Amino acid sequence: MRILLLSSEFPPYSGGISTYAVEMAHAAHQLGAQVRVAAPDFGNDLTKSDLAYPFRVERFSGGLHTVKDVPEKCLLVKRLLKNSEYDLIHAIDWPFFVPVSLFSGTTKRLYTIHGSDVNDMASSYKPFVIRLLRLFSGPVEIVANSEFTKNLFIEKFGYVGRTKVRHELLGVSEYWKERTIPSSSDRVSLGLPDEKFIIVTVARLTPRKNQLGVIEALKLLSAEDRLKVCYAIVGPEYDSLYTKAIKAAIEGAGLDVRLLGRVGNDDLRRIYACSDLFCLVGKPIPNGPVEGFGLVFLEAGAQGLPSLAGDIGGVREVMLDGYNGMLIPPDDPSLVANAIAGLIHSPAKLEKLRLGARQRASDLSWLRCAAETYRLPISEISNRSRPDDRPAVSMNG
Repeated sequence: MRILLLSSEFPPYSGGISTYAVEMAHAAHQLGAQVRVAAPDFGNDLTKSDLAYPFRVERFSGGLHTVKDVPEKCLLVKRLLKNSEYDLIHAIDWPFFVPVSLFSGTTKRLYTIHGSDVNDMASSYKPFVIRLLRLFSGPVEIVANSEFTKNLFIEKFGYVGRTKVRHELLGVSEYWKERTIPSSSDRVSLGLPDEKFIIVTVARLTPRKNQLGVIEALKLLSAEDRLKVCYAIVGPEYDSLYTKAIKAAIEGAGLDVRLLGRVGNDDLRRIYACSDLFCLVGKPIPNGPVEGFGLVFLEAGAQGLPSLAGDIGGVREVMLDGYNGMLIPPDDPSLVANAIAGLIHSPAKLEKLRLGARQRASDLSWLRCAAETYRLPISEISNRSRPDDRPAVSMNG
């Protein structure tokens, strides 16, 4: 199978879509497909680093998508499809849906939807443009990253028809599964205390990720338990007002809260291995960004780190309550506090969840995802080796 992947996000840019794009390209190559990727250069000459990929990467000038980029993307797709034959054109993100629909002809098309993009497509003038251009007509299939995202799409674009929409759960890279044995010196070198119960959140600092809610929950713990806990927040300061609110809350909380900022993948893997609990209890934003899946739960779980997760969006398809972590309703700090306290005092339960976290990460591989998405036989995996690249971090970028 000859596959052309088109993505507005790809390494060195990090993020969920970037991770999806590079991992699907790697997995499709391992399954024997001929893969070509078109992605932005983000203002850099990436020729040398792109040679490390076992598939062809063609860079175009640009960065993260804006509306003014649509004409250039149309010219790019028209050029790529003019003299080349592909069995499948895979638009990784929705900015490429328009040019692909215009220039792909009768070639089979695959569009991936991730969650927040569905609400974006359904906003303002965009539904009119989508209908006018008949984006979802012809030989096209829409693949969602979760059943939640699939149902959200059907709710917003019901005229497309259910038969054109399916979902395939995402995977986790083998990189995150490499066993890391933590030591007390690792904690210290990472800026973490040696003797405390470490809770970690990895996400951009935005209200949707609700780091502030975790701080509020920790304040509800008993005085004894508050002294036992260290809360590590990993991720860039994305929203300045929200970051300011977090710092103000830390000052008056009487808690051990550490803002670690953005960290590299190697250090992040060590943080997961050194921690006791991953905590991401996001809050829903009506008609706004949504949690379509939750790659970061799998990345943490691959290191045996169970999660305390808010039951929003597609998270429950990643997190199996009582197996690889615990699901709680969003926006209730008291429930978060009760769950944390219970795990602090139940090491046996925590260990059971650790085992489940590793198994869940093992079950959800990118190879499986690519085989099901592209309908390729997984039993005929090629022996081509995969370089030890460093996949993008879904929420730390």
